[in-house]
Amino acid sequence: MSTYFFATVTYGLEAVLADEIKELGIEVRGIKYERGKIIFQAFGEAARLMRLRCADNVYRIIAEFEVGPHKSDLIQIEIGMKKLNWERLAFEYSRSREICVSASRRGKHAFSRFDMITTIENALARNGFTRAGKDTEGAMCIRADLDGTCCRISIKLTDAAFRFRGMIVLF
Repeated sequence: MSTYFFATVTYGLEAVLADEIKELGIEVRGIKYERGKIIFQAFGEAARLMRLRCADNVYRIIAEFEVGPHKSDLIQIEIGMKKLNWERLAFEYSRSREICVSASRRGKHAFSRFDMITTIENALARNGFTRAGKDTEGAMCIRADLDGTCCRISIKLTDAAFRFRGMIVLF
């Protein structure tokens, strides 16, 4: 079985991360490089991705769909979200009804990333999900990346401990 993922990394280290994935023995295909991330299709045991050392975070891509540039086109995000089985995803990735949503966009749009976040939160609220408070531990973290008209929805597989492993973090 294959699944699409992406991993974030410090800009300039994308090729190093791709090499590390291959060195871990993870069978990958179709690596695509973007600024600060790599997108790839992985086969076999995805748990090996949690052994990456130079990745900041790892995400599983769960959907891609088109979104227009106008504020009225935010409905396309809501429609895309409705097509996904959120009950199964929540069971598989968090077992929580709490969500945290982040978004980024690149290109000309008549809406902000905050508008995208609100659209996603509202769509999931209709399915009984609630926004996590300041403590997002245990919540299902959803990321939406809009590049031009292509919107990618992903579930974050890693937590802060993965990104800051081996470091003392004072908050």
